[in-house]
Amino acid sequence: MPQESNGWKLPYKRFYTFLANRLRKPQLAHLKAYGYRAYAIILDTQLKKKRLSKLDPQAYIGYLISYNFTNIYRI
Repeated sequence: MPQESNGWKLPYKRFYTFLANRLRKPQLAHLKAYGYRAYAIILDTQLKKKRLSKLDPQAYIGYLISYNFTNIYRI
């Protein structure tokens, strides 16, 4: 969380600028809000096993809970 003592900057941004030794903005495009609706694909759909049943559901509907890495989300 940004704090007044840090000039209202995120700790991630302060650490990143400290390491880079320049004023560059960190990559935040991959971040989504918690509670954001997410879709997890069903394994049979991904492996294309039941291709003739087009009306079956293709994914589960879930909500974003947390991040494990920049490209791995917990639903």
